Amino acid sequence: MRKIFLLLLLSICMMQQSQAQTLFGWNISFDYNFLNTLKNLDNVDTLKSIAQDLSPIKAGGASFGIPVNIKLGHWVLLRPQVVFNISLGQLDYKMSNGTTQTAKLPSMNLEFPVQSVISNYNKTHGLGIILGIRGGYKVKDLSGNQLLTLNKGYGTLDTGLGYRFKISKKTTLMPELRYSFGLNNLLKQDAANVYAYTLDHVRRNRVSFVLNFF
Repeated sequence: MRKIFLLLLLSICMMQQSQAQTLFGWNISFDYNFLNTLKNLDNVDTLKSIAQDLSPIKAGGASFGIPVNIKLGHWVLLRPQVVFNISLGQLDYKMSNGTTQTAKLPSMNLEFPVQSVISNYNKTHGLGIILGIRGGYKVKDLSGNQLLTLNKGYGTLDTGLGYRFKISKKTTLMPELRYSFGLNNLLKQDAANVYAYTLDHVRRNRVSFVLNFF
């Protein structure tokens, strides 16, 4: 998180030095979230005594972001952002009596991605390769189901591919397909919580279709 804020500060300094190469914009994304889980192999017997199996359920989400597009040259654009995100998701425990216990994990999040967009900016249109990192903070749990508790802070590695083109004299549109790989374990370990005790880690990955306007 500290590195991300330092990058944002650096970006602001660069903006002040090169206002002509800086464009504010906005974006929306439609997200497909899926939890990556790993069972705690040291507690397999505990898991079997609780449930026959567990499975993460894929779910949707959405984001709205305000990026600052800073052109660093003919080939690189730096894009720090502030993003408001809602992520859904759940984890189902299939109990030995045939019933299902569900850990619902929807959350409202504030995210701070910093991405580089590599493209030939000498042209008004073209492919773009997106690489970046993202820090996020869970602002609020959107479910009263506390079967599992996740940590508030998280980070992802972002990679994607987009295509930019002019839709007016002053506006560029860049649709983008992006994959965000979760970097840290979100699971808050609690020996008193048998559902958490059966897991080694939980990571949130995301596939997004993004519409960037700048």
